[in-house]
Amino acid sequence: MIGALTVVGVIALSFGILTERALGQSSLFVTFHLVIGGLCLAGAAVVGLMRIGRTRQPALRAPLLRALLGLILALAGAFGVYGAAAWLDLRFDWTFEGQFELAEATESILNALPEPLALTLYSDTGDPRIRNTRLLLEEMARNGDVTVRVREIEEHPSDEERYGLGSSNSVVVSLGDAWTLVERPNEGTLYSAISGLVRQERRIIYVTVGAGEGNLEKSDDGGYSGLHIALESEGYAPRPLPLALAAEIPPDAAAILTLAPRRRMPARALSALQSYVEAGGRWIAFVEPNVDSGIESVLTHFGITPEPGFVIDPSSGPIEGDPPGYNPVTSAYSQHPVTQGLDSNRMTFFRGARALSLRKAQPNDRLRSVVHTSGEAWIDLAPDRNIFSMDLPTPPPGVRGNYQTLVAVGEIKRDGPPARIVVFGDADIASNRSLTALYNLDLVMNAIHWATEEESAISIRPKAGGRQLIQFPVPLQTSLQAFYGVGLLVPECLLILGGLVWLRQREA
Repeated sequence: MIGALTVVGVIALSFGILTERALGQSSLFVTFHLVIGGLCLAGAAVVGLMRIGRTRQPALRAPLLRALLGLILALAGAFGVYGAAAWLDLRFDWTFEGQFELAEATESILNALPEPLALTLYSDTGDPRIRNTRLLLEEMARNGDVTVRVREIEEHPSDEERYGLGSSNSVVVSLGDAWTLVERPNEGTLYSAISGLVRQERRIIYVTVGAGEGNLEKSDDGGYSGLHIALESEGYAPRPLPLALAAEIPPDAAAILTLAPRRRMPARALSALQSYVEAGGRWIAFVEPNVDSGIESVLTHFGITPEPGFVIDPSSGPIEGDPPGYNPVTSAYSQHPVTQGLDSNRMTFFRGARALSLRKAQPNDRLRSVVHTSGEAWIDLAPDRNIFSMDLPTPPPGVRGNYQTLVAVGEIKRDGPPARIVVFGDADIASNRSLTALYNLDLVMNAIHWATEEESAISIRPKAGGRQLIQFPVPLQTSLQAFYGVGLLVPECLLILGGLVWLRQREA
């Protein structure tokens, strides 16, 4: 009985502690295992002591005492190793998704700091969030010229007033004389704050407005305020450009961003876009299925033709209530700076996409499909099809599946220096609803960096859940918590069963 209680106690306690470490927080699963593990070990000790006291055979006392002493030494050794690792500042990340490793983008920006960075964590006594935040800040300090300080808010009332500290677990990020307050610190918010301080010299991106384009100011699911924040944090200054009123593109434009116009653009606006590209401009265009805004003809003029209809990819099932096939989830990328860091384990998500076909307008043009569907995809040309049916549409007779281009890039040389164009067959990928899903943000921002010739800024940004996380179009943190909870019961039960069988065989 002592052996069985010890096995169950050690396994339950180990799973509870490791789960808490992996999630960075406690949960019902953690609490249950810590309580059960502790009770089992305590029960094993009590039973052992009772047997020692009751036995009248001195020869049996020594083995029982040795077993209890071994248990005590094992626990003491475990705490000793833990304490030694903490004292020596040794760290190990055993999570399969690299949850405690910094993302490539974070490491890159910390390694290239123009001057020392200060991270000051303000806390109230007893705040349980402080430990994880402090460990994150210390990990950042390992990767750059970073100073970390931890201060009690009540001991620094002048700082509370100066920085507008509203709550415990807030971080002030300082670079030279500039600073910013991060009230909900995690790697993503800290990266955005540091990036905003490092890239204070902003390049202007003009965003076309007036023809039903996506709105960078709207914060609902269909808005693009998240893209606006991402642009600002990565060194750009988005400005609206009503092309219907402008005779030409302003000369200070680093790029033009067009977010899927829903209405027809005036001829002068289309002419201004075409002239801008021919003069060596940079253009990032998003198009939507079954919309003719006029920019489609301009793109075709440069060799990138948005095809009519919806892309249907049978390899993509129904997502968030939408029909199967209409929302391609892709991991097929060509080698290009736009897709740098993306691979078969880092997917991007398109919601109702339009295929792009490529054909050089001039021999020296360079066109490339950089993101495409599986080889089973086809194009649904019927605009009146009921896309709200949950049945996967079948291709018309004679239509065969093929790889369909979802994102294309082009380098065009006409009258001026080489121009750069990036075309997305879907605008929802950049909307608030989908921008932070999977690796959409990385694809969108890296495309903008490539178009503006800021290749050094191309990277993979911090993700909720970990650096190497294989992501899916579901709430990721919820999925991880489920895995580190109920999902661990199967291996745990197998370990306990194996331990009990081993004890039974040993006793036999």
